[in-house]
Parts: sequence; structure tokens; C-alpha cells
Amino acid sequence: MPAPISGPPGASFSPAPRPAAQPGLSLNLLQPVSSLLALGQQAQAEVISIQQTQQSFDVMLKLQVEPGRETTVKAQSPQAISPGTQLIVQAAANNQLLTQLAGPGNPALSQLDLQELPLGTLLQGKVVSVEQLLQGKSQQIQFRVLLELLNTPLRGRLLTLDSPRALAPGNLLSALVQGPQALQWLSPSSQLDSLELQQQLAPQLARQIALEQLLPSLAQLKDSAQLPADAKQSLLLLLGKLPSGDQLQDPTQLKQLLHFSGLNLEALLQQGGNSAQQAAQLDLKAQLLRLVATLLPHTPQALSQQVAQSTSSAGLAGWLKSYLQQKELGLNPSFPLPNTALNPKGEQEADLPLLLRLASSALARLQSHQLSSLQQSQTLADGTQLQTWQYELPYREGSQWHGVQIRLQEEKHTERSKQAGSTLWRIDLALQLEPLGPMHVRALWQNDEISTHWWAEHAQTFALVEQALPGFAERLRERGLKVGEMHCQHGQAPSGSKTGLQQRWIDETA
Repeated sequence: MPAPISGPPGASFSPAPRPAAQPGLSLNLLQPVSSLLALGQQAQAEVISIQQTQQSFDVMLKLQVEPGRETTVKAQSPQAISPGTQLIVQAAANNQLLTQLAGPGNPALSQLDLQELPLGTLLQGKVVSVEQLLQGKSQQIQFRVLLELLNTPLRGRLLTLDSPRALAPGNLLSALVQGPQALQWLSPSSQLDSLELQQQLAPQLARQIALEQLLPSLAQLKDSAQLPADAKQSLLLLLGKLPSGDQLQDPTQLKQLLHFSGLNLEALLQQGGNSAQQAAQLDLKAQLLRLVATLLPHTPQALSQQVAQSTSSAGLAGWLKSYLQQKELGLNPSFPLPNTALNPKGEQEADLPLLLRLASSALARLQSHQLSSLQQSQTLADGTQLQTWQYELPYREGSQWHGVQIRLQEEKHTERSKQAGSTLWRIDLALQLEPLGPMHVRALWQNDEISTHWWAEHAQTFALVEQALPGFAERLRERGLKVGEMHCQHGQAPSGSKTGLQQRWIDETA
């Protein structure tokens, strides 16, 4: 969960804005002015960063030397200039630029308007520049940080804040608004920036295919004569370790299956010892990675390179840092993940390329669940901490393959919440069984009381569930649980992480 540490602990907004440049201010360029502008030529410029030195200020300017062409130059100024200030500059002799204000522009903010950004609002930004403030010997070292906002209606604006810790330009930060000049920083080790995750979910979702659709095709290829011995062994090992429906009904086995479903693979490997060994042998994602590794040397180079980049941990880490060069997609992943139809041309491909594509799609499916789990774990505006774990368990019944998607959410309510001190568990199950069709079950558990809501897309299934609900409620009571609302609805479940119906349950069971 997000924690109020990391970033710059205790950072707050600078109490006063920097002074703006005055008309006629002269800047000394650190490169020949003739290489940029002709003597006497004017151009538009924007101050993008500033750093204080012993006797002057180093100013970074974005200079529009001609229409459609911009360049960045460094100059020295006798006084501070607010980042974001728009200037008109004129080339003068001795590598000087004469300046005048081009207009009000968008200078860096020194405080927040709580009507525009209420308390608890999540801010996300990129460090543009950092400078150390000159302090007396008895004072703590402070740094002036310039942050470019990446979300909220202030996206693109600059914030000036003071921090006891220097931050590298380009760092991504997340923080909660605590006041007009106060931020609570969120630990990057406990929550990856949600904008990064949104950017990465798009390509993952485009490549993924539901496991229950992939497994029959994988099973058909296990007896292919074209399969190398090591690839065949990896495929048989993968299929042999997939559970049966009976195993899902055993609490101990179900717990182990969730633990090794692929969601925790990287964390388990990092722990080392027995945890890493068990993960390498039992984890579903580890089995898929092993299968891909045995197939890569036997497939065309272009396809091998593409799959290797998309499935490697290094490639995924690179994706998670690349969103700054892209536009925000605004993706809001829903549950369950959508089913993507198999490529109809796939059956005409050679066995090895087809098998590699199928295994790669299965990995993309598991990584989609991992990224969705991270994206949905957050601190809400009222301080409520939401932790999400999203899984998918494939299983077999005889010769048939099925899959169930599971989402567990824990809501911890803090002092600012109406339900301070309480914890709510939300469990979602999405599955499709013939002839029952698609079904979705949502259960809420709080203070030893459980409520459930069922959605069935087939009318006959809806009638069967409604008839069975009283007996189901009685079995829950026999296990010592208090039973709240029990409902069934004909149709599809609403998408998204929070609905009006869910909020109503929370209020009634508090």
C-alpha cells in the first residue's frame, strides 16, 4: 500500500513565488549567440529551470529560433526568473540576450487551491530541476525542486517545493494533497505510478488471450512431431501441473494455487531460498517463461526477438518507464479482463511459431492481471487504503478446460473515513461454465457479516441461482457467519472498481 515516506519526506510547497524577470534584463549566454540568432534578431523563449550559484543564477531557456524549431540554451542571470515565464529575447553583442516579458505565461505555483484540488487528491509529477538553497552553517540543507504535474486539471503546470532531500531530474513522484502548501509523499516501492501502469496495460491487453481459450490449443500441440524434446518436456510439465476442478474446492490447495498463480513470481524469486525454488517449480508464470525459453532458439529470429523483449523482466521494466514520451491513454481496467479471440490465421502457421505466440499471449494475460492489481491499489480521497490482488486460475474437468478470474480487495478505513478503523473485504469471481453461461459473483465481508450479489447473463441460470440462494445462505450460517443481503440479477455486472450498489452495502454493514 502507499506509505507517507520516500520521495522527499516532509516536503512542502515553497511559501513564496520567485520574482519574475524585469524588462531589459540582460542574460549572458554560455555559447556564441551568433550560432542561434542574428545580431538584433528577436525570438520567443520560456524559462524551464533555474539554479542558484554563488553570485548569479543559471537559467535554462527553451528558445524558438525559427517557426517549428526549438532549442535549449543555458544562460547566466543576475536575478532569479520564475520557471514557466514567457520572454521575448533579442540577440546583442558579447553573447548577450536582452529580455522583456512576453506576457503573464504560466509561472510555477507556490501553493495549491484546495477548491480545485481538495484534500486527499492524488498528484503525480516529474522532477524538472533541483537546486540546493544556500543556508547558514546552523541550518539544515534544503533543496528547491521544480515539479511538472502529470495529472489533474493542472496537468502541465509547474510546482515549486522545498525538500530536505535532493531528487534526480526525471524522477516520478506521487503525493496526496494535505494542505495549500503540504504534500504527503507515496512510496514508489509500494505503489508504481498509476499513469505508468495505465500506459502498460494497453499493449498487454491487446496481446493477451483468456487462458481457457489458449489451453486447448496448447494441449493439441503437445504431440506434434515438430516439437523439440526440451520444448515438449516444458509443455507437458506446464499442462501436468494445472489443477482439476476438485482441487479448487480444497481450501489448502486453493491457497497454494493462488500463491503460485503468477501474481507473486517476482516477489518470491527476490526472497530467494525455498520461496524462490518453489516458485520456479510450481508458479504458472514460471512454467510459461520456461516454455518460451525452450521455444525461442527454434523459431525465426524476428519473432524470437519480439517475444523475448515482451516477456523479459527487463523489457517490462523498460515499458514501465517509457510513458513520459507518450500521451496518457486514460485507461481504466475493468474486471474481469476481456476475452480476445484467437487469431483465425494461427491454425495455418507452423507448430513452433504458433506455440510461441500462444505462450506469449498467456504471459501477457498474467502480466495484465499483475499490472491491474497494482493500478487498482491506491489511497482514496478520504484516506481509505485499497489493496488489490487479481488472479486467474485455469483448471480442467476431464477433457474440458475452464478458467475463473478472481479479484480480492482489502479496504482499510482510516480516521478520516466514515468507517474509521474497520476493514472491508471485497471478493469478485468471474467464470463461464456451459450450459450456465457467463456468471459474476461479488461478496462483501465486514465484521463477520457477508453479503453477495450474483449476475447471470442467461435467464435460465438466473432462475436457478435465485432458487438456490436461500440454501446457500443457510450453509454460510452453519459456518458461523452472519448473512446480510443476498441478491441475483439477470444481466452483466457493472464494470469498474466502485459502484453505487457497492457503496450502499458498505454503509449498511459498517
